[in-house]
Amino acid sequence: IALVEQLTWRAIKVRTLEGNAVIIPNSVASRDRLEVFRRGGAPLARIVHVSLEYDVAPERACSVLEEAGRDVAGVAAVPAPVAYLHSFEASVIDYELRFWLDDYARYLEVDSRIRERVWHRLGREGIGFAYPLARQFQWQGGPVPKPDTSNAIRRPFAAC
Repeated sequence: IALVEQLTWRAIKVRTLEGNAVIIPNSVASRDRLEVFRRGGAPLARIVHVSLEYDVAPERACSVLEEAGRDVAGVAAVPAPVAYLHSFEASVIDYELRFWLDDYARYLEVDSRIRERVWHRLGREGIGFAYPLARQFQWQGGPVPKPDTSNAIRRPFAAC
């Protein structure tokens, strides 16, 4: 991600979010795919994935995630954040929180704020993040019977 600073007949000068200046010759830019996000245009969508345990009802999870995305500086009011149940995985349900940015150049800052809000909101609601889990089941058993070897064929050990 970089901000376009200058366009000339020979090159495009951009500034990365880290502050580095990069000059892209037009011959290179014409061969590759460039994605340009204009400022002041329609809001641009971002997605944050959140994995929750199966014991949380999907309707509740989506509602809590959507609430976490509201009223965050840099998130567009319209369209409002929306959460979807994305997939059922082995030990988690993966949700997708979509929100739209007023200024795409601030996506790192806004993504971080959204994740912080999700963490705090889930904590207040008593919903924990899912993590890999191994479940072990045990049953009471009796002694293991000794195998009957009376009919076994006995062969001497042969070396290879």
